[in-house]
Amino acid sequence: MKPVWDEKEKNSKQFKEVIIEAGVYEGKIKKAEWIESEYSVTQYNPKGTCLSVWVDIPLDEGGTKRVFDKISITNPTKLNDLRIAAGLKPVKKGENFNEKPLEGKLITIEVDEYKSKAGKVSNIAKAYLAETNPEFEQESEGKEVPF
Repeated sequence: MKPVWDEKEKNSKQFKEVIIEAGVYEGKIKKAEWIESEYSVTQYNPKGTCLSVWVDIPLDEGGTKRVFDKISITNPTKLNDLRIAAGLKPVKKGENFNEKPLEGKLITIEVDEYKSKAGKVSNIAKAYLAETNPEFEQESEGKEVPF
């Protein structure tokens, strides 16, 4: 299959290759999809299934910093933290996790720095924060939050 290039996105300078300071940021989920990663393979996850998440964080000087995350299917707490941060209800044990409603949602994300063995520094998603999402507060107002 041949790739199809969107010329506007291909030539875009919107996304900066910068490292942002560790901290808490507002961002928008650009993409959320299930993938298989050899780095997520375990006894309980033999295919390495994980949710690949792209979060765009606006920069003060213009443009956007994209932070990537891969959340293993064996980490339901972090998967639900992402849903809650996006203003969605958490998934209960035994229910299916639908990733599509995440796309386009505004979230609060805690970002950290990561240094690979090769010495490359990049930003990672450390945590997804629910307490600052007004959509979730409105949805859960007057109800017990399942934590």
